[in-house]
Amino acid sequence: MSSAFQSREASGGFYLTYLRELREKIVTSSQVVLPDLRALSVFSIKKLENKTKVHNKEIQPLLAVYRNILARGEPTIPSLLVERTILSSLQPLVKVVESNRAGSIKFGPETTYKNCTEEEWMKQLARAHYLIDPRLKNPKESLNGVFDSEEEKTFLASTIPELLGKHAWQLFEPQRPLEQMIGNGEAFSRQKVDFSYESDAWKLAFEIDGEQHLNSSQSDLDNRRSLELREAGWTELRIPASQVRQGVVSSRLSNVSKTLAQDPLVKTTYENFTTPLWQSATGLAALNAVLSPVAVARIQVALIEAVEAGTLRLDQQMWNILVVERDVPCAKLAVIDFLQHLSKLLELSGLPSKLPQIGLTILNTKEFQKVSDRVPKHLYEDYGVSVKTALVDSDPDFYDADVCIDISILQKDNFAHPGSGWYKGLVKASGDVFILRGVHSYKKARKIAADTPITYKIDHYFRETQT
Repeated sequence: MSSAFQSREASGGFYLTYLRELREKIVTSSQVVLPDLRALSVFSIKKLENKTKVHNKEIQPLLAVYRNILARGEPTIPSLLVERTILSSLQPLVKVVESNRAGSIKFGPETTYKNCTEEEWMKQLARAHYLIDPRLKNPKESLNGVFDSEEEKTFLASTIPELLGKHAWQLFEPQRPLEQMIGNGEAFSRQKVDFSYESDAWKLAFEIDGEQHLNSSQSDLDNRRSLELREAGWTELRIPASQVRQGVVSSRLSNVSKTLAQDPLVKTTYENFTTPLWQSATGLAALNAVLSPVAVARIQVALIEAVEAGTLRLDQQMWNILVVERDVPCAKLAVIDFLQHLSKLLELSGLPSKLPQIGLTILNTKEFQKVSDRVPKHLYEDYGVSVKTALVDSDPDFYDADVCIDISILQKDNFAHPGSGWYKGLVKASGDVFILRGVHSYKKARKIAADTPITYKIDHYFRETQT
């Protein structure tokens, strides 16, 4: 296994049709503007892999189809299994009506409220769209290796929390590529902005300038960068590093911070940071409804890659899959739904549809340990899935995974993870590790997977009876 992670941006996300029907009502009832949904569908994959595997070339076209199913719509509609399972898990609090009219299945908006009010449910659903991890308190520990200077570290770890709250450092993206912000890759290739903050209402770029920015050549470059940023709609704030060291930046930025503090991204994440949603049954259910489908799709993207790479082969007797759930529950539903999709695609193409047995190990956290699991029990038997669970910090002896997937929806890709050594103790020497995290920003262009055409095998008897 390699010791270096390869990182890239990926697409894949589900969003319940029930929530699509409710979006306008959520906004009206909660008075909270919902953020861009595409941000839920774009994420970072860090991959630690064994390079010596043989790829499953025979099923590459099928996997390309599956990739596009996950990426379409950004986010796209989930399968009936995912929608029904998630909505079923909400029933202690809310019961969503499912109807079938002229062959079209619809979920909601008719809802019966049991142990919460409609107003409370709408408010919690709105809050669940704003991502922050209340467990991360120290940016200096959580953002290892992303700073170019001590002044940058001080600005994010001290100045920003002083201005906007202890949570706010999670909202600022360090070292963002300039070409991504201005759409001009040729003029400023490989150049970065120290920090950016972007929401539906704001586009702020922060530069912490050391003494080198005083020389004429650097000053000319800075001026050209500033012009490009302004033309792309960004407000740039250049701060001398000396002012950061002296601790006088807060007074200079006080007017900006007062206005920025009213931005829904800052306000709602502050509420989520100080009063975590998982502390109430309604908030925990809202996180499950909004974010678990997103996590399901992300895990399936990783599983597709593992099958493509030959880490998971169709001729194996058993796939041992380890999922580290840092927050919302997703692994059981993701794996069952993946097996259902893959077996159907194989069946359509005329390939053997019987899949290996699955040994699924889930390491979860205490905050989400008690979320109801409503995956139909018969599906575990149908697809040969056995499940073991433990807390992330425990030390059980049943790790021998072909694939380890470490997933968090609340954390961003530049937050620190345990490191390659920690994962090597969890997987086989031939295994792969996938770390899945959200992103602060994403590229505008979407990618579509392509491969050779699929030849579908249609039974002669079936074809004759249809003609």
